Amino acid sequence: ISDPAIAKSITSTSIAATGPSEHRATIEDLTIGEEVTFEIVVTLPEGNSAAVTVTDNLPTSPEGVLSVLSSCVTSVGSNLTLTNNPAGTCPTSFGTHNNTDADAYSDQVVFDFGDVTNTVDGVENNKDQIVLQVVAKVEGEAANQDGDQLVNSVSAKTGSNSQTGSADFDIVVPVLEINGNKTDGSDYFAPGGLLVYGISYQNTGT
Repeated sequence: ISDPAIAKSITSTSIAATGPSEHRATIEDLTIGEEVTFEIVVTLPEGNSAAVTVTDNLPTSPEGVLSVLSSCVTSVGSNLTLTNNPAGTCPTSFGTHNNTDADAYSDQVVFDFGDVTNTVDGVENNKDQIVLQVVAKVEGEAANQDGDQLVNSVSAKTGSNSQTGSADFDIVVPVLEINGNKTDGSDYFAPGGLLVYGISYQNTGT
C-alpha cells in the first residue's frame, strides 16, 4: 500500500441490553449514559511515513453529543518504529483530547506518532498496523434523540496522503409511561386513614 489504510468499529458497550437493530439492521444502538469502545486499525505503507497522525471525531451538536472518556494504543506492529512512541499500551493514556465546539465535552482525539518507519518485508499484515482504542459516553443532552443516526469518523494522515473511516450507530431512548391507581376499592376515607395506590411503569419507546 502507498497510503495509510484505516478501519473503525465498535467492539463493546456498557449496556448489553441495547444491542443492535432497533432502528437499522445490524447497526449498534446506544442510549443515554452508555459507554462505547471504538477500535481504530491503521495500516501503514512500507518504508518511511512522515508526520503520521490519526484524528477521531465524535458527533457534536446538533447531530448528537458524545464525550471522550479515554484513549490509548492497543498495539504497535513489530515492523514499525515511531518517533512519538507511546509509553505503554492500554490502559496507559495516549492521545490529545480536544473540545471542538462550545459545549463542555471533549469530542476529538488526536494521536500524533511523528515520523514512522515500516521495515520492508513485502507482506501486509498486523506487523504494519497500529491499533487504537477510544472510549466515549453518550451524554444526556437534548441533541440525542431516539432514532438519531450518528457517525463517528476518523482519519489517518501521513504527509499529503490521508484516508478516512467511520463507525455508525443509532440513539435509542426509552419512553416511560407511568400509571397510578387506587387498589383498596374504597371511595371514601376518614382523616388519617390509609390510602393504597399501585403504580406501574411501562416503556413505550425503544
